[in-house]
Amino acid sequence: MAREYGLDDIDGRRPDWGTLGIDYSQVPQPMMEALKDGLEVQIGWLERLLERTRSFRARLLKSL
Repeated sequence: MAREYGLDDIDGRRPDWGTLGIDYSQVPQPMMEALKDGLEVQIGWLERLLERTRSFRARLLKSL
């Protein structure tokens, strides 16, 4: 998003967290399961947010 909107960190950098090469082979399995579960919750929340945003936009456009 930083690239898309032209935003920088306070120090002028624009790190791209999606390109980090992380070695998960040393992470304990219970922590990996917790990470997976947390990501599933986050995905569900974001999908619901998207649904509500689309609904709001549809109502807004009807009123124009």
